[in-house]
Amino acid sequence: MARRKTPSRKLGEIHQQALRRFDQASNYNAEVRRRSALCRKFTSVPGGQWLWDEDGDFENRMKLEINKTALAVTRILNEYRNNRISAEFMPKDGSENSELSDICAGRYRADTYDAAGRQARDNAFDELVTGGMGAWRLRADYEDKRKGHQRVCSEPISDAALRVYFDDNSKMEDKSDAAWAFLLTPTTKEAFVDEWGEEAASFPVGIEYQPTYQWFQPDQVIVAEYFVKAKGKDTMRVFTAFDGTESEYLASDLTEEEAADLLATGLVEGESYSVEMDEVRKYTLCGSKVLRDDGVIAGRNIPVIVGYAHRRVIDGVEYFEGHAQKPMDTQIILNVQASSVYETSAESPVRVPIFAAEQIAKYQNMWDS
Repeated sequence: MARRKTPSRKLGEIHQQALRRFDQASNYNAEVRRRSALCRKFTSVPGGQWLWDEDGDFENRMKLEINKTALAVTRILNEYRNNRISAEFMPKDGSENSELSDICAGRYRADTYDAAGRQARDNAFDELVTGGMGAWRLRADYEDKRKGHQRVCSEPISDAALRVYFDDNSKMEDKSDAAWAFLLTPTTKEAFVDEWGEEAASFPVGIEYQPTYQWFQPDQVIVAEYFVKAKGKDTMRVFTAFDGTESEYLASDLTEEEAADLLATGLVEGESYSVEMDEVRKYTLCGSKVLRDDGVIAGRNIPVIVGYAHRRVIDGVEYFEGHAQKPMDTQIILNVQASSVYETSAESPVRVPIFAAEQIAKYQNMWDS
């Protein structure tokens, strides 16, 4: 007879699987992600255009930055802000006018055009233009808790190339076919201990799988939101009007009050049937254990939106790059040459001509001018 797994043992197995999956995803194109972060530093951080000098050959020399790369990136960002991308809702039957389309468009604007939603998309576009990859997340939040009304909130993800990792078996560019994903959040050790306790702030003794990723650092602990997509079952309720038109509603989305309202309008409920659909479960974890099982979350897709400037898959490895990557070598050459010229000019002494009086007497007017 098989032994039944306790909740703690089951979470332990989920944690071990998560650590293996994350090492697999983070090693998949680690150099591409490192290059993306370097491009963003190269463009935006003072001194970032000399980070390539790892051997310190220019340590005690003049290092100018004539940042033409940032000017080109800024031009692209300004053009985007002047012509922001928006969504258009159209009926499936191709008709031009639809009240439902207008309602959906209004709801979309209300949910995404607030300050946080605009910041989320602007930040993602900035990172994908500069480093090649950007992302933001979606979260369901209550608009009115008393009535149970919810809205979709967009939240920014900074440093997405080093914080967002999808199932490396996914083939779609938008990762809609990914079976799992990680969203990392670095936190100070003090804040982590205050929320989760001291015992979770380091690897336990005798852990089965030793990850290669540094989940624990001297002053920082990495917390991950781990999303897992799985097949779930639901029931479809069918209502028929007098003219034979059928309307279908998921039982999980339809409250008893809403069902009563449908019946009160004259609809007749028919035989329901079961359907299979994706559901997403979320876990919050660190390197030592699963901190919390957040259960099944709203929506049927992993709520992380990712975008790329230029993406390619070569030999089974995903590569991406932004606008800053290709001009980097030219920018480095310009900086080195300009620094060398200015350094030579600054170090060269000013030569003062010396003449005898009789040598310059007949040329005095020329020297005066």
